[in-house]
Formats: sequence, C-alpha cells, structure tokens
Amino acid sequence: MAEPNPMTVIADCIEKSEATTDPELIGDYIAEALGLLQIDETEDDAFGMLGGAIVDAVADDPAHTVLFEVWSQLQKQRQRPSPSPERHATGGMAMKFPQTGGCQCGKIRYEITETPQLVYTCHCKDCQRLTSSAFSIGIVVAESAFHRSGVEPRPLQRMADSGRTNTRWVCPECGSWVASPPRDGVIRVRAGTLDDTSWLRPTRHIWTRSKQPWVVFGAGDETFEKAPPP
Repeated sequence: MAEPNPMTVIADCIEKSEATTDPELIGDYIAEALGLLQIDETEDDAFGMLGGAIVDAVADDPAHTVLFEVWSQLQKQRQRPSPSPERHATGGMAMKFPQTGGCQCGKIRYEITETPQLVYTCHCKDCQRLTSSAFSIGIVVAESAFHRSGVEPRPLQRMADSGRTNTRWVCPECGSWVASPPRDGVIRVRAGTLDDTSWLRPTRHIWTRSKQPWVVFGAGDETFEKAPPP
C-alpha cells in the first residue's frame, strides 16, 4: 500500500473538520491525521504541519472556531519535547535550505539561506486591515540571508500603532506585501509569501490587546499586549 501524501492527509482532515461543529468528531479527525502523518514525520513535525494548516484555515474563515478550540486543547494537553537550538525559532519544525518565496504574480522572488531568528504573529488593527484577516505572520531573518531578485519593490509607508513610521515592500504589479526594508541587520518577511509554509509555527505574538477573541496561543509562547521591548 502506498504511503499517504501529507498534504492530502492534512487537506482531508481540514475538510471533514470544517463540515461539523462536534468537538469529539473533530478530535477524531485530528487524531487520525496525526497518526497518518507520523508514518513519515516525527511527532513534533506532524503536530507542526497540521497546526499550521489549521491556523490558516481558521484565519481564512473565523467561523470555524470549534476546530481551533479543539486543536488548542490538544496542544495544551501534549507534553512537547524541548526543541533543539536549530529548531527553536521555527517552533520545533525541521526545514530545508534555501527556502524560496515571492509575490502573487512572480515578479518578485527571494531566497532565505539561514534559519529564521523568529516566527511571529501581529494582531494590530493595521495588520488585520492590510491582510484582510485576523493577524499577520512574519519571519525575522538576517539581512545577509535574504536574497531578492526580479523587479524592484515599491515602498509604502504608514504610521504604525506604535507611532513609528513603517515601510512595506510591495510588488508594483500585483500589490503583494512581501517584506519590509532591513533594519538593525534583520529583515521581516511576510510568511505567507513563502512557497512552502508547512514548517511555520509562530512562537511570539504581539499587539495581543487587539486580537480576535477566538485566538488561543500555544503553551509557552511569548505574548505582548503591544510591541515587544527592544
């Protein structure tokens, strides 16, 4: 028998879970998916892959709150092993390099050649408006590890909730927000522009005072009501 395709397993779990509001059924679907994923993946990686897909699904349609609540309870009950140093920034997820990404139309492309220093979510009102979602997801990488190609991005400025002027790099053709200009030796990349988002696991959450009420954070994650201290 052929081994299950991880993306098919995840998609099937999400589809069945979104069709019901019964938490027991959803729990069964998640348990079944985790069992299949662990044929090829470690327990930690299986949790990360499925968790990222669930976060994306709920962000796309906040009506699926039961799915997120069941997943959050499973995370709290699970005794997660301490990640090794090279996996800390990605929440225990393994990843290969280079990681590639780009804008919607493909006119801007990039490569990331080192492990990100951080994966985080921002729940400020600006990010909610800019992404038309509940929050934005960003990754922090060393400036030297980010290599951009294609057309020059268009810089757009806005006044952030913190009172500081922020600049976004967007594609001049399709308008996708790809990254922000380098600052203090690092660059903040919009995680959704990665070609492979399966390894994403945010471990820091900022501007939580304006988060949506259904958002639940993982045990041990860093949370800040406003911007984190410098």
